[in-house]
Amino acid sequence: MALTCFNAAKAYVKDLSAVYLSSTSSGALWLKSNMGLQPCSNTSYPDDYKCVPCLGSDLLNLVCKNLKDFQDLMVEGGGERIKVVKSVCPELLDPGVGLIAENKDMLATLIPLSGIILILFLFLVYRLRFNLIRKCICRSGSKHLLEDLSPV
Repeated sequence: MALTCFNAAKAYVKDLSAVYLSSTSSGALWLKSNMGLQPCSNTSYPDDYKCVPCLGSDLLNLVCKNLKDFQDLMVEGGGERIKVVKSVCPELLDPGVGLIAENKDMLATLIPLSGIILILFLFLVYRLRFNLIRKCICRSGSKHLLEDLSPV
């Protein structure tokens, strides 16, 4: 995973609106959404050929993945270009952490549900076997066995 990172003064956080390459028309590497920026430790890695901004302790960080021509990187905010400098990449959220947390919630639901389904399945199998035995006994004409098999 080839990460390239940049930072800017934290004062630009509220103004940050877009990240793109000026030399291509392939679209934005990142666009502002309604969600505010997260600390880098809570930010997931970006997709290929995309960037993700995050908040460091005293800087606005920008982490880009598989970015080949970062000399043309344009960062905009408040209608102006924001100056960024290449930097050491911050620690981001471990890629597996979010998935594990989601799977724990799903497992907490699926385990009791599978137990209920198993109990229903066993009950249906018991009822079907009981009815089959009862039908066989009725056909043989033995009423004594039928009374012995009646549920209590």
